Amino acid sequence: MRRTLYLMLVVVAAGLMTLTITGCEVVATGPEPPQARVYYYYPDCEVYYEPALGFYFWYDHGEWHRDRDLPHRFVLEPGRRVEIHLDTDRPYLMHQRIRAEFPGHEEHEEHEHHERREDHHDRDWH
Repeated sequence: MRRTLYLMLVVVAAGLMTLTITGCEVVATGPEPPQARVYYYYPDCEVYYEPALGFYFWYDHGEWHRDRDLPHRFVLEPGRRVEIHLDTDRPYLMHQRIRAEFPGHEEHEEHEHHERREDHHDRDWH
């Protein structure tokens, strides 16, 4: 019994020495942090494009869609796109924040038109 215990200790010690000599190190790691994904956001039509995977994201009939082909009714202007980096594979989860930060051209014009109408309206009543 004593001899068996001695042999076990020798085997464990030899194993530890081997790991030390070869430079092996055992390190416990957790899950890797998510990598930010690059998307192009087109504010004028509220479409996202993920160039790394070639997918478009758009909202239609009450739900978000994802496909490699964008419906023909969307006309994307490369000069109007915004590059964004998100830690998600579903960029539309951040859509309200992104939309507020990068309003579309038509929405911006409507806002200015609405402000002009309010100014005109105020003058009519004074």
